[in-house]
Amino acid sequence: MSCSTCGAALPTGARFCASCGAPVVQAAPEERRIVTILFADLVGFTKLSERLDPEQVKRLVDSCFECLVDVVREFGGRVDKILGDGMLVLFGAPVAHEDDAER
Repeated sequence: MSCSTCGAALPTGARFCASCGAPVVQAAPEERRIVTILFADLVGFTKLSERLDPEQVKRLVDSCFECLVDVVREFGGRVDKILGDGMLVLFGAPVAHEDDAER
């Protein structure tokens, strides 16, 4: 195990790094999960954004994402990121269900 601050080797059971004095942070146990990832993209967004005012585009995109977020939550998913006109959604993390792929 090594210090997350300075990289020095840490003896077993150390609470502080002998090199830099930083407290030793215990890493959470690793866990492997099967998750379903969904990426949703608004089709035709670029052409639409060229025709509408920026305020109209923002209102439209916000309205679409509000609806999508509600549906994602209804099916037990979690929105991880909203990137421009796209949304990254996780099913099975942090809570797994037997039918996450179907959700």
